Amino acid sequence: MKKVVCIAALMWLSCTMLLAESSDTSRCATPNPASGYASPIKLPKSKREIKAYNVDYVETQPHDPVCLSKSADDVIIWLSGSSKKFKMKIHGAAKDQSPNCKQHPFLKDPPTETVDGYFSGSLDPMVPNDCVYEVEFQIEGGQVLDPHIKTAP
Repeated sequence: MKKVVCIAALMWLSCTMLLAESSDTSRCATPNPASGYASPIKLPKSKREIKAYNVDYVETQPHDPVCLSKSADDVIIWLSGSSKKFKMKIHGAAKDQSPNCKQHPFLKDPPTETVDGYFSGSLDPMVPNDCVYEVEFQIEGGQVLDPHIKTAP
């Protein structure tokens, strides 16, 4: 009887670990105001989230991307907490990703001029899930390469 209980417990533990590994949503950044990524704004009666990121924050450690859900029509807003103006550029997806990931995942092109904030607008529905992008900010007095963004279902 003890052997059956041990085998059942091992099978349950193995299944739990496999399910945890197969869930790729765990590869998304968790909101953390200390890291520049504020808690998302949830609109009443909507599954849409408005993600917010302070471009003044310099990330020095490896980290997960901010995930934007296509089905929920998530968006992101980048702002300078110190009211500095900045230029931004979204770098295309990594070479090992689908060419359908494009240069950026949004319906409208990011601005090329200096801004004091930028609202991304909706994701392009034709961009595949799991495309990862880097966003480069050129801020008065320095440069920051962050945050990564990722398209999600």
